Amino acid sequence: MKVIFNYLLLLILVASCQNIEKTPKPENFIPEPEMIDILEDLAKIDAAANLNQKTFDEKGFNATNYIFDKYKIDSAQFAQNNAYYMENLEVSKRMYEEVRRRLEAQKKILDSLLIVQDSIRGLEKIRKDSARTEERKPTGRVQKFFSMKPKDSLN
Repeated sequence: MKVIFNYLLLLILVASCQNIEKTPKPENFIPEPEMIDILEDLAKIDAAANLNQKTFDEKGFNATNYIFDKYKIDSAQFAQNNAYYMENLEVSKRMYEEVRRRLEAQKKILDSLLIVQDSIRGLEKIRKDSARTEERKPTGRVQKFFSMKPKDSLN
């Protein structure tokens, strides 16, 4: 029984050590910097679509086709290149880290713009409120009436 178990274990080990072929470099190879740009745009559009899917559906906007048209690629070319890059863990990790870094930098810029926009809105509100206050101030004869001192009625 022990001999059969050893042969079975050896057979399993030999079968599991098969030669795994790597994905060949695609004919229409997309260079790494361009692939990073594509992944960044896909992340942005995916986030926008998740935020307001109804608008995307109403307008009939197909985000994936937009990206493919922008970079003049098709879905098969993207899939082949994506599979090629994903086989190398270090390359794919570097690419996605770059996408994350870019998105975080853009988020910081947008956050600072929102702070400025909120400040401008606050200043506009203060200006409008002070303009309303100026409109309410009495003028002319009304102001003269309220600025007069009361006369002593006992005289």
